[in-house]
Amino acid sequence: MPLDFPNSPSDGNTYTSGGITWIYNASNTSWDIISGYAFQRVVLNAQAGTSYTVVLNDEQKLIQMNNSLGNTVTIPPSSSVNFAIGAQLNIVQWGAGRTVIVAGSGVTINATPGLALRAQFSVATLIKTSTDIWLAIGDLSVI
Repeated sequence: MPLDFPNSPSDGNTYTSGGITWIYNASNTSWDIISGYAFQRVVLNAQAGTSYTVVLNDEQKLIQMNNSLGNTVTIPPSSSVNFAIGAQLNIVQWGAGRTVIVAGSGVTINATPGLALRAQFSVATLIKTSTDIWLAIGDLSVI
């Protein structure tokens, strides 16, 4: 449903559409949500093994890699798990063992400086930008 905000709002004006209400903030010229939007809590996916391959149900979850040994999170090709373009996966190195993100067959993961999470409690987000192409951002380091 397209939003049709008023063209010349005054500070404090409200606008409601689809059960969501915004209020106009003139000091920063923005519309801010004030009611009707339910914020969703992050669902945790605790993993204690040394390897994990993501599944479609991991989108928007926080994958917790909790192992004292080095461990890997594999991003499979679209032919096996077809995430939508724009899908996001979040990974945290919860344990002391270094977590490394691995590209499955035919998958490219663009990242700098590397695909390892830097330290315990480091977090990375992967965003699917095209078929079998992902961008990794976050607290990363060279493997």
